[in-house]
Amino acid sequence: MTREEAARILEKQFDKSCGNYRYQNKDKLDYEDALWMAISSLRELEAQEKQKPFGEWISVKDRLPENCDGRVQCVVCVLCSYRDAFGEPCDEKVVIQANYDCNQKIWNLDFEEWKEQLNALIDIDDAPEEGDYITHWMPLPEPPKEEVNGVD
Repeated sequence: MTREEAARILEKQFDKSCGNYRYQNKDKLDYEDALWMAISSLRELEAQEKQKPFGEWISVKDRLPENCDGRVQCVVCVLCSYRDAFGEPCDEKVVIQANYDCNQKIWNLDFEEWKEQLNALIDIDDAPEEGDYITHWMPLPEPPKEEVNGVD
């Protein structure tokens, strides 16, 4: 569900549930003010999200890709945890392209020899000590809008 969809649902439900009663009860007015403030905030956040330039990393702790049916391509930062030749723990960050499955909440990594699926709902604290974990992601930019051979 997008923020705009949530705002529309709240708006519609408020009008249905309160009707003329909201003008007869002071507590309802406070409720109405709070609800309209929440709806406005949801819409402002949605507008800010659309204006974000390409290149800003988004932490998976903050949010995962949304508003997609099926898969969406992203650039991700993968934290690779392993043991070196001496058995010491090592961490390395790698930036690659990945597909995010919005329905299954899974990151699909497919880069040369590296093919892996990572559960997007596992927190870094619950991830295995040795393995891979996606820490951040960013959407790929939209393709250019210039016309090429008569095609937009």
